[in-house]
Amino acid sequence: MKYLLILLPILVLVASVMISVKAVKRGKKPRNVLLAQILTFALACALCLSLSVATYAATDSANTTTETSVSEQSNLKGSESPWGFGLGLLAVAAVTSFSCIGAGRAVAASAPAAIAATSENPDVFGKFLVIVALAEGIALYGVVISFMMLTKI
Repeated sequence: MKYLLILLPILVLVASVMISVKAVKRGKKPRNVLLAQILTFALACALCLSLSVATYAATDSANTTTETSVSEQSNLKGSESPWGFGLGLLAVAAVTSFSCIGAGRAVAASAPAAIAATSENPDVFGKFLVIVALAEGIALYGVVISFMMLTKI
C-alpha cells in the first residue's frame, strides 16, 4: 500500500500531462487543457489524502490494542501526534513556497526596471543590482526559516 501511495499520483499526473500535450497538438484550446490539468491535480491530491487517511486508520486500528482518550492524544507533541508531523511538513512547504513566490514577484517587478535604467545610464547598474539581490534574499530567508522549522519538527 505504501508503494501505491507513491506511484499512483505520479502515474496519474504523467498520464494527464501526456494526454494534455496530445490534446493541444490536436488543436484543443490551451485554457481548457490547463483547467483539465488543474482538476486532475486536485483529484490526485484528494486521492492521495483519502488513501493515506484510510491506510493510517487501518494500521492504527490493527496495531492499537488499548484505547487512548482524547485528552491523552491532545497531550502528544510534534512527531508523537499522528497529524503533527504532517502538519509541520505542510507548514515548511508553505513557508518555502510563499517566500519563493514573493521573491519571484519582486524580481519580476524590479529586474525589468533595472535593465531599462541600466540601458539608459550604465552607472546605475550597481544600485539596481542591490535591489534585485534584496528581492532574491527573500527566497533565501524563506529557505533558512524552512530549515529551522525542519529541525524543530
